[in-house]
Amino acid sequence: MSSKARHLASETSVRFARFLVSAFRFTQTSLEMTANLPSVCKFNYHVLTINVILSHMEVILIAAITADGFIAQSQDQVSTIWTSKADRAWFAQKTREIGVVVMGKNTYKTIGRPLPGRHNIVYTSNPDIKNRDPQMENLEFTNLDPTNLIKDLELRGYTQVAICGGASIYTLFMQAKLITKMFLTIEPVFFGQGIKLFNNNLTSNKLQLLSSQKLGDEGAILVQYNLFQ
Repeated sequence: MSSKARHLASETSVRFARFLVSAFRFTQTSLEMTANLPSVCKFNYHVLTINVILSHMEVILIAAITADGFIAQSQDQVSTIWTSKADRAWFAQKTREIGVVVMGKNTYKTIGRPLPGRHNIVYTSNPDIKNRDPQMENLEFTNLDPTNLIKDLELRGYTQVAICGGASIYTLFMQAKLITKMFLTIEPVFFGQGIKLFNNNLTSNKLQLLSSQKLGDEGAILVQYNLFQ
């Protein structure tokens, strides 16, 4: 069997295992929540549950890091001043393909606006904040815990979501054991000190390398991992 075929078989097995776990959890929750409902309501709820299971969400962590493992030198640093042109182009293309991005308010502030062509979800302690520009229909604020946010996105029909930082948001979703895949762009830069990818302790996670490739001509390397939670 070729390495490409082995990779495909391995990824298919991982996806199927996640599907079975998801199916069990959703079925268990569905039975508990509908125990006292009329039959018609039970049927409608179970149909909705099946649709959610079949569209199991892929939660993808996307980050650019320095060769010594930092995502920024400070909270207000804009990543585009040190990341490569190729990474910025790849990030735009990939997140447009995914369709929805999740980030913290500090990351949103450094960007300064919603990313076009994607639905932007920003974590904040005040989710009722109103957009200054009423035309920003692709922007929403939330304080839902990660598990409930993912469930909500699944019910809206999304099948993928990109988790785009910063360290607190990466850590939040990792601690909730929701990340299924990681894309890390390793840039040929040293900071010496700064903000790490994660800002708190995590339980041990097994990574499976899916691919690595040179990104552009500036020395960046893009690596892709599956996560076994």
